[in-house]
Amino acid sequence: MSEGRLTYRIEVWPDDASEIHETLASASEPKVAHAAYEEALRQRPGRFVVLRKKGRVLAKSRDG
Repeated sequence: MSEGRLTYRIEVWPDDASEIHETLASASEPKVAHAAYEEALRQRPGRFVVLRKKGRVLAKSRDG
């Protein structure tokens, strides 16, 4: 069931984690958000990719 708002975000950050470089996707469904995150990891190997729900980090491709 949809949560109604696009509360999940998949973002690419620079190596120094100073600011968001790019927002790749927004989603309201957790399954969609996680699928988009996994695809972002495949398409951007070595980049710092973050999955967030509002201000909370749910997953990140590396420490930073």
